Amino acid sequence: FESRYDFGGSFYGLRVGPVHFVATNPYTSAAADSAQISWLREELARVDRSETPYLIALTHAPWRHTSLTHQPAAEVATA
Repeated sequence: FESRYDFGGSFYGLRVGPVHFVATNPYTSAAADSAQISWLREELARVDRSETPYLIALTHAPWRHTSLTHQPAAEVATA
């Protein structure tokens, strides 16, 4: 059995005053050609550091883990 779901809007950007937040989902594909990495590149390119000098990236799960399904070394965002 194989299933794929990219968790829709589970990765997103948000501007709050002088801070731009980017939130990624470690359970969504982070391959070089994945929707999440394509979105992240576009999102970072849109950040105007003169208006939002602070950039904070976060995720909702640890980068280091023992899961055999999501190996950090094989994913662009964590390699």
